[in-house]
Amino acid sequence: MVAVARGRPATSLRRCVLRDGTGSPDPTDPADHRYVEGQRLYVRDARPYEAATHVVDNEDLDAPTLLR
Repeated sequence: MVAVARGRPATSLRRCVLRDGTGSPDPTDPADHRYVEGQRLYVRDARPYEAATHVVDNEDLDAPTLLR
């Protein structure tokens, strides 16, 4: 079994800033380019949603949704 959580990059970045206490929650901020681009490349190249047996939409932490 392989599970992966899915959410928008802006949501992931906002959570990262809240967790780490640094950075900008704006995905268009040049300081966040490496993080946002890294996520985009990972999803494009590794295709984790296709490989996973279970995919969870984790956009709303209070109401995650099982997509597969």
